[in-house]
Amino acid sequence: MFFPSDWNIIAILFYSVFGVFAILLGFLDYFELLAMRYSKFRTEKGVLSRFGMFVLYFLRVIITATIFALHYLASASLTQWLVYAAILVHFGKRTYEVLFLHKYSGPMQPFTFVIIVITYALIAGLISALNVQAVATMDALFIVGIVFVVIGEIGNSIITNYWPICENRRRLSHSARRLV
Repeated sequence: MFFPSDWNIIAILFYSVFGVFAILLGFLDYFELLAMRYSKFRTEKGVLSRFGMFVLYFLRVIITATIFALHYLASASLTQWLVYAAILVHFGKRTYEVLFLHKYSGPMQPFTFVIIVITYALIAGLISALNVQAVATMDALFIVGIVFVVIGEIGNSIITNYWPICENRRRLSHSARRLV
């Protein structure tokens, strides 16, 4: 499942480029040789954060849905549909958050934007490409994985998005009442 059963030139190139990219990026970031300049509070010029984050997340939906998954979806198994749905729900939720929830105040450095786009595209593409050779039946580990995905998505929605927004609104409402 993790490696293609037929090692053709495309598979070899994909795994080679992805592996070198992951190792190089990790090395450069760890030793701070590559400054990833992304902050909501930057005042420099660059890619508008809302646009940049929209591209980052929505591109995953496009890559997952069209490039890698379309050729097997017509005859997909339940396992493949679940993995495909998990990817779409995750990045669809992220796209929604970018468009309607998050507030941005500074741009992203173009180089950082490109690196993040390439990384996310490779990860989403890899998951979708691996899903072509999905396991024949769902075992206990797969079910545990799906449960963790669901818990993670719900927890992320509550803890990092909706709870802080509610807290800020409550605080603002309380402050406004004190002013009256």
